[in-house]
Amino acid sequence: MRQSYAKAQRFLVTTTNERDKEDIRKAFRREILLTVGFTEQEVKGIDLGIPDEEFQELVRERLLKKLTGNARQKIINMSELEYYITQGWEFVTILPNNKVVVKLPVVESE
Repeated sequence: MRQSYAKAQRFLVTTTNERDKEDIRKAFRREILLTVGFTEQEVKGIDLGIPDEEFQELVRERLLKKLTGNARQKIINMSELEYYITQGWEFVTILPNNKVVVKLPVVESE
């Protein structure tokens, strides 16, 4: 009798426990990761219980990666120029709004 009640309890009780909330949260996060381009294998390697800020940064990074994808040029703030130059980007020009255009160097195959 107790086992039957335990199985049916989630349909009979109108409040949810913390475990149910956490399971729902993890399932939702999993779907978000798949939607923004993570593979099933990548999702399995990610701790879905990480703090919200870390999760948001993870999603943000993947979205930015998809947005810049095959872009060869990028418009950045003047203050970011030194960073991009040290990362291998090449300076192209300064724009009137105090922004800078940089590009990835052309890699010639041997």
